[in-house]
Amino acid sequence: MTIPSKKYNNPFTPIGFRVFLRRDVPIMAIVMLLCIFLFFLFCHQTCLVAPAAKQLAWANREVAILHAFFVSTISLLLVTDTISAVAWQLMLNVTRGFLLSDTVLMLLYPTVTSNIWLDVTHHVILFWITLYAYKGQKNMALGLIAEITLVPLYFSWYMLKWSMQGSTLFIIVAIITLLSYFFLRIGVFSYLLVKLWKQYINQENGIGILQLIIFFPIILMNYLWFYRLLQHAFRFLL
Repeated sequence: MTIPSKKYNNPFTPIGFRVFLRRDVPIMAIVMLLCIFLFFLFCHQTCLVAPAAKQLAWANREVAILHAFFVSTISLLLVTDTISAVAWQLMLNVTRGFLLSDTVLMLLYPTVTSNIWLDVTHHVILFWITLYAYKGQKNMALGLIAEITLVPLYFSWYMLKWSMQGSTLFIIVAIITLLSYFFLRIGVFSYLLVKLWKQYINQENGIGILQLIIFFPIILMNYLWFYRLLQHAFRFLL
């Protein structure tokens, strides 16, 4: 895959900022509006299976699952060098649009998440990290593959709402969730932290101390989420 010149993908340069406004912002706005539309559409559909107080949370997770499938697939294709730079840039803007829409919805409807400020902080930091994606597309892609872990996580969340926590299916999904989180979030993100540190020490890919500082909170959040998953696993599985 051929990556376009960094000067066009660096939004922190004059020419890159103009390209960002002309090429990226319109797509981000469209995706943001589409995600909000899907959110309210799913709210209307879930009224048949969920109580009114839970419809917002259900719809929020349904949109997140769609985003997770799309982003993890495109990221995997990038890592294996099977997509064009255009598709990768589109995926980045889809992710940015989703992060913006999800942040807006969480601020408007805090009940869609159990920890609004942790999730909003995650979205803001991740959005900022995407602006530096031109410095290491494959590093970014490796991290975004981990979005697929949201699928079994939210599926297990649905089963809890359906009172299926004692079923064999719930146990299987819970184990898949733990294993996928451990390998794709704890393992991959720890590897990326070491890799970025080495690139910073060797002055490669323009990695500076700012990128390390921005990335470090994401690492801590993944460890925190995995710790909470382990707590829930011991509660429901043992």
